[in-house]
Amino acid sequence: ASRYGGPALTSLELVDYPETILPENALRSLTSLRSLTVRYRYIREGIECRLRSWLDPLQQLETLTIIGGNSLAAYTTTIPSSVTRLTLRVAITLKDMDSIAPKVPALEHLDIEQNRSSGSLCRRIPMLFPQLKTLRIR
Repeated sequence: ASRYGGPALTSLELVDYPETILPENALRSLTSLRSLTVRYRYIREGIECRLRSWLDPLQQLETLTIIGGNSLAAYTTTIPSSVTRLTLRVAITLKDMDSIAPKVPALEHLDIEQNRSSGSLCRRIPMLFPQLKTLRIR
């Protein structure tokens, strides 16, 4: 069997993405990805979050952007530890941040949505992410 010998894909952006269009193993062979953006159009109730299985093989991922979609709890345990830049345009709780922090010890850039708990989140973020260089709260 001949194998593809060209350049490896390093960046992927899924725009207006319906969850069911790609299978759980869709990104399994894209181990060279350094940047992944998933911009969900909508999420149907009862559809399992595939992001969990997509993130698992991406151990070189440095930049992860999630816009919309499932609650963070559905995939926070599989965010690769190599991620240094994280953008989340989803509802975030302090509990979510507590579960993300140990997964991304080298996180340097964090960009999150503002919500009711942003005040307490802001106070905790420096303790949760000691390597953080930039913080953006929209």
